[in-house]
Amino acid sequence: MIQYTRMNINSRTQLLVWIQRYPQLLIDFPKRARELVPITNESVEFLLQTGKIRLTENGELEISSTSRILSKTKFVDEEISDCLKKGEHIAKWFALAGKVETIYIELGVRP
Repeated sequence: MIQYTRMNINSRTQLLVWIQRYPQLLIDFPKRARELVPITNESVEFLLQTGKIRLTENGELEISSTSRILSKTKFVDEEISDCLKKGEHIAKWFALAGKVETIYIELGVRP
């Protein structure tokens, strides 16, 4: 996550409002999202194999109840810490954004 993008992320702003304020950050977003599919698939597969997440009966991913919460400050520098915080904000955006289809439309991505 580049620093300019991170600077503009906060949990008080909703996803749609953020998109409307910073449309320049979504230039080529669909292409960049497609390029992240292989590493995302590998990451999900790794987390499933190690038992950190599980697949529910509804086909959703869920954090395993046996997973330990890892330290957000141990072994990280300031930039990594900032990325983790901003990642939490983005997770909240998606949790509150509504249907998956709505999120795709807002980001200009076709499923």
